[in-house]
Amino acid sequence: MITRSPVPTVAAALLLAIAVAGCGSTAGSSSVASQSGSGTPQATPPPTSDSSTPGSDRNTDIDLSGGKKIGAAPYLKSITPVRQQLTNVRSSTSAMSKAIEAGDAPTAGRDAMAAAGGLRRALTIARRIRPKQEPWSTVHVQLLANLQLGVVYLTKMGHDLTAVDVTAIHGWKQTVLPKIHKSERWYREWATNVAAFAAVDNVKPPHWLYTMDRWN
Repeated sequence: MITRSPVPTVAAALLLAIAVAGCGSTAGSSSVASQSGSGTPQATPPPTSDSSTPGSDRNTDIDLSGGKKIGAAPYLKSITPVRQQLTNVRSSTSAMSKAIEAGDAPTAGRDAMAAAGGLRRALTIARRIRPKQEPWSTVHVQLLANLQLGVVYLTKMGHDLTAVDVTAIHGWKQTVLPKIHKSERWYREWATNVAAFAAVDNVKPPHWLYTMDRWN
């Protein structure tokens, strides 16, 4: 089971900003990986019509297969540079939250834009990882969707905070919060599926699988 802190960093900052603006309540969302009748875990692919699902990329592929079946261990190892980049993003989102708490919207905006830039770099790295076999090719798209949504809503938060656009911040409950919940859902599905397929390969899921999204 994938667990996380009750109030993630970005969501906490958003709720604080909305509260300061005089509005705001949230509704969570959850999802789990589906399983077939045979007991073998099945990855749940993102809807192809969803505009938040990442598309193709021209970066050089990182081929995990080497002509062989892809396993959990090589896939998890390939995620290492993404995880390292997300540590930097976490620093920016934490700084953003502190700036919002201090009532310094322009600084919070700069921190949000820095976080969005860091996420773009993480997304670029992740897009270079292209497992060409199932289930990993489908599972990986879930991580890409998580990262791409983060870029979208952090960029908007950055613009709104930098401009001290109170009207836009009032609207975050409709414009930003749903994207945060959706991003969280993609991460939960990705992590749940990775853990399930790792178990099939007799690979113990690393601790960071449950904490890598703490930038969010």
